[in-house]
Amino acid sequence: MPLANLFKLGEYLFASSGRFEPCGMFTTHHIIASFICLIAVIALIYLQRKKHFKLNKDKAFKFCAFLLTILEVIKILHSFIYGDYYLDAWFPLSYCGLFIFALWMAGFGHGRIKRMGEVFIAYGCPCAGIAFLIFPTTSLMIFPIWHYFSLYSLFFHSLMIFMGLFTLTFENRFNLDSFLNYAVFVITFAIPAVILNSVFNSNLMNLREPYNIPIRFLQDIYSSCGICYTILVVFGYMLIPIIMSFVFKKIKTKFTQLDKIRK
Repeated sequence: MPLANLFKLGEYLFASSGRFEPCGMFTTHHIIASFICLIAVIALIYLQRKKHFKLNKDKAFKFCAFLLTILEVIKILHSFIYGDYYLDAWFPLSYCGLFIFALWMAGFGHGRIKRMGEVFIAYGCPCAGIAFLIFPTTSLMIFPIWHYFSLYSLFFHSLMIFMGLFTLTFENRFNLDSFLNYAVFVITFAIPAVILNSVFNSNLMNLREPYNIPIRFLQDIYSSCGICYTILVVFGYMLIPIIMSFVFKKIKTKFTQLDKIRK
């Protein structure tokens, strides 16, 4: 490919916001892209069950931590180059963004630090990743489907789903200790997020406003009581691992029953 064409491709791939029509939510491109991502995740989960494709958990954490950090730095540089200095544009302190911190903690941490990262990945990431594929409230609402931000977001959240389900296979059961590790991890990031939101009028971790979330209930609560909305979101974050553990337990029981029938 000629060098001029590469530069042209780069101009489209890393174009500024507003230059092209965004992908949007529930559009044909969004639905097709989400379907492809889910198929890819299912394929990886199936392959991972095969003996010759077994992944080492710690190595997977470390590899993903390095990979996503590099991709995130590219995203941050893009924001700075185009003058998007406000925190929401570049600071990776969203609920999903905690995935990067959790990977570093799970891959390189020890003891309680490592456990907090693992619990968040196992019980927080699958739900969050699926939620984004259904409601892509960030990148796809700003950029076209082929833009770096959109492609990165789709890859990022697909990886969240896969790594979450992969890590869940190593979890024996969700207990009080697991919940406390998860809660401490999330609250550790939620507190500075609330402070930064108050100072810079940002919306880190979606704790200030529901933004593009198309749920009328949340919009109404935010309109009537901003603090009530923030408390509700934190409460919702606390419910995610409980819901995920319940769903996973049901699925695991179903597969166990099927295996017994086959034998």
